[in-house]
Amino acid sequence: MKSLMIIGQFVPGTSLLHRLDPRTKMIAIFSFVIIVFFANNVQSYGWLTLFAVMLVLLSRISIPYIIRGITPVWFLIVFTFILHLFITRDGPVLWEIGSFVIYQGGVIQGLSIAFRFFLLVLVTSLLTLTTSPMEITDAIEELFAPPLKKIKVPVHELALMMSISLRFIPTLLEETEKISKAQASRGC
Repeated sequence: MKSLMIIGQFVPGTSLLHRLDPRTKMIAIFSFVIIVFFANNVQSYGWLTLFAVMLVLLSRISIPYIIRGITPVWFLIVFTFILHLFITRDGPVLWEIGSFVIYQGGVIQGLSIAFRFFLLVLVTSLLTLTTSPMEITDAIEELFAPPLKKIKVPVHELALMMSISLRFIPTLLEETEKISKAQASRGC
């Protein structure tokens, strides 16, 4: 499973993205997430896609590796699209079979939300691929400590918990794969 899931894994490298300050990466990622939710036309999606592709190229991480790593998330992306097909009832009817009706607005809304989700997963994955868990922890602590310490939130402990979580995602996935293979070999 380690080769199938890249979320939480760090790939050492010397690219521009690897050398960039972790705080800068986190601020850029948060900004990107906010901008993605304001995207509402083809032009804005085009710019966001161009930015994401540029980041992937700057990371110098193998594109097939990144695509293979996002593969497990495709189920959620496709599920989101299908859900919007059947829930959104806006615009002219495109297809109708019995009680199942697909509207143009459902297709547009489904594509929009699914593409947003894909962009978010892709760009946030680049953060963990190009930044070690310790650097992420330090960046979180440095960014959030000043405002949160004023209201007595234990920022160091929160950052430490996030670091531990990020470190154990790949381990958890490996153990899940081992259990799945053991069950498959027993015929379960």
